[in-house]
Amino acid sequence: MANTEQAKIADKLATEAGNLTKKQFGKNGRSDDSDAFRHAYWSFMMAKKLGVEGAKNIGDGHETASLRSYYQGSDQTDGELLMDLHNNQIGRQLYERYKDSDLPPEKIIMDALNSGQLQTVPFKVRLKR
Repeated sequence: MANTEQAKIADKLATEAGNLTKKQFGKNGRSDDSDAFRHAYWSFMMAKKLGVEGAKNIGDGHETASLRSYYQGSDQTDGELLMDLHNNQIGRQLYERYKDSDLPPEKIIMDALNSGQLQTVPFKVRLKR
């Protein structure tokens, strides 16, 4: 569980990710390239500032909260949830791979997006409920 200081840092990084996404794509979209970039960048930067485990706890916790909202009336689909979790994981993995690199994080994430490492559409899922 994140402490208050970690939550403040994560919130600041979420704002940074949103602002950078809007600058890069002209929007903060949903279920598209901008969404994939935003999630991966946020997770990358949280891993840098809070450690990989902290980034996982906060990122997955954010998505879990979204899952609870879904069952209480949110319109996020299971495929969108899986897309977000995937892109969060890729962001953390990219941080681990490039933490000693001089490349800017936004370039690392854009390269991952352009090479198909990020999920840009919701996963297709079939669940029995």
